[in-house]
Amino acid sequence: EPKPVQIIDVKTAINSFSVTKSDETYSVMYVDGIWFSPENPNAYLDNEYTTALVEEVRRLYAIPIEENAKDFSVYGLDNPESLFEFVDESGDKYTLKFGNKVPTGSGHYFTLNDNKNVYRVSNEYYTLMCGGFDSLRNKKLFAIESKDLYSISITNADSSFTIRPKTIFNKNAHSSAEWEMSAPYLKDVNQYIYETNILNALDFSIYEFVDDNPTDYSKYGLDNPKYTITVTTNLEINFLLGDSYFSTDGTNTKLVYMMVKGIPNVFAIKEEQVAYKDMKPVDLLDSLVFSRILTCVDTITYS
Repeated sequence: EPKPVQIIDVKTAINSFSVTKSDETYSVMYVDGIWFSPENPNAYLDNEYTTALVEEVRRLYAIPIEENAKDFSVYGLDNPESLFEFVDESGDKYTLKFGNKVPTGSGHYFTLNDNKNVYRVSNEYYTLMCGGFDSLRNKKLFAIESKDLYSISITNADSSFTIRPKTIFNKNAHSSAEWEMSAPYLKDVNQYIYETNILNALDFSIYEFVDDNPTDYSKYGLDNPKYTITVTTNLEINFLLGDSYFSTDGTNTKLVYMMVKGIPNVFAIKEEQVAYKDMKPVDLLDSLVFSRILTCVDTITYS
């Protein structure tokens, strides 16, 4: 097995690259600390992932296969499957042309620029560079930490309620509950039910990127959302849920259309991630009449 050799050693930053495949073409640029696509400015890209991609390409190692190859068709390089192109800050252009998978299926053949040398890169690196535009996207637009949560409100067809943490100023004497319902009425919340079913399930990880430039929200059931989940931390975020459907990726996963108020994109998340969306206020109320931690009790009097 030949040892990997370094075939790219770019000293300056790479601020843009493009990918051309049979089914899609896209370019990505880095401006003011943000990676974005000029063709699709509404798409939110994962800055960390995209930066890691560029850093790997700047110092790319690969396995040599053949020097001065006479027949590129043997490797599928006469009609490349994908192109990865970038220009460094000095103006030098680099083009990686990817052909067939190697017989073992463990990587792809490719060439660099116009030289005739053929190399092999692993599937991991090929996917990193040419995995498709969606592979660059940020699949979690907001990181919601329970410690930062001020309140959460859920509106569905049957009800609307708001839950917030209790403070030293509004803790009820009869209960040690840490959460309370502030609307539609002021009541203590069953901490276990709330934290297990809602607080620990505030996961809005995107399963599918549906539509970045929608012109008709009604086909997703988002012109009149069935559910609204409002999370308040240092800012208020409104997650709107529409119709449900099953994925077509072979897993038959039940999904629900989602959008974030103020952002045009339509996404899809697993419906199981928002299983609490149909809960009613009564499902969350603390049924204990009295609850106190014994270490906080000085005396108990029976009569």
